[in-house]
This record gives sequence, structure tokens and C-alpha cells, in this order.
Amino acid sequence: MCSRPFILYRIKRITGFIMELEKATRAAVSELRLDYEIEHVTDFAEIAGYGVMTTPALVFNGEVISYGKVLTVEEVKALLSKK
Repeated sequence: MCSRPFILYRIKRITGFIMELEKATRAAVSELRLDYEIEHVTDFAEIAGYGVMTTPALVFNGEVISYGKVLTVEEVKALLSKK
């Protein structure tokens, strides 16, 4: 499993929701001064392997930390700070 945050989504086209989650995640990582890369996973089998049925989802160190909603920068920071 990946040791950095990544965003799962089930569609090939990046929608506004996914872009907003990515922007919030990038801002949170920057504000926390973390050295993480963010990647998108589009392979349905891999997404299903995490038990995610509602996207977008945010995964960190192999653990789904959010799914089915677009988080704010502060919400992402809070989740990453707990890890």
C-alpha cells in the first residue's frame, strides 16, 4: 500500500469534486509542511480493494480516511495530523 495520501475516484474524467479534494489536500500538505506526493487512483479493482463505493476518497498509509465528500483544507489537515 501507498505511504502517501492519494485520492480514489471511479471515473476517468476528473470532476470538480475531485479537483476540489485534490486542491484541499495539496493545500493541507503544504501548510503542514509535509513532503508527500498526491496521486490519483482510477483502477476500479484497486478502489474496490479499499472497500470504497462512494468517491472521491482520501487514503493515507493504506487506510481510507475519508470518502464520499469533498473535505475542506482544515478537515484534511486534521485528518493528516492524526496520522
